[in-house]
Formats: sequence, C-alpha cells, structure tokens
Amino acid sequence: MAFPSAMPCSPGFAGPEAPDRAIEIRRMVLRPEWRGGGRGRAVLQAAVTRADRVHNAGRVWLRVKPQNARERKLFLSEGYVEDHVEKTFGTA
Repeated sequence: MAFPSAMPCSPGFAGPEAPDRAIEIRRMVLRPEWRGGGRGRAVLQAAVTRADRVHNAGRVWLRVKPQNARERKLFLSEGYVEDHVEKTFGTA
C-alpha cells in the first residue's frame, strides 16, 4: 500500500529485517487539521496492514509518550497493551 502525499501523515517503519519480524511503527503524527473523525485510527490500521502484508510482521510495536493520553487511548482501543512505561527527564 502506498501512502500518497495527500495523506495526513506517512508512518515510518523500523526493524523489518529483525529475526523475530518485529516492526516498530515510528512517528505517526497527523496535522492538526486532520485530527479527529477517526483519521488517526485509519492511518494506524493502514500502517499495521502494510507491516503485515509488505513486511510479513510477526509483531508490531510502538512507543507513546506517557503524557499523550489521546494517542494512548487510541492504541489501547486497537488492542495494544502497555509493555512498560519509561521515565523521562527534562522537557524533550
């Protein structure tokens, strides 16, 4: 599946060559005007479908900043589970 430039975001992948076929979805960011209306969910589902069909993913994982409640809620509603929470320091 191609992600055309008109898409609100274009998710990146890391790890397709990993022995366990685990793929990390990196930086799924939507433009503010594209937020809401299920667009983030649609992009996530398309990214997971691509990871499976194109890269034969054995597992898909992602990182979410602890303070990003909206994103965490989306991922949990899609069946993801929290593996662990990392502590961060500073403002970055």
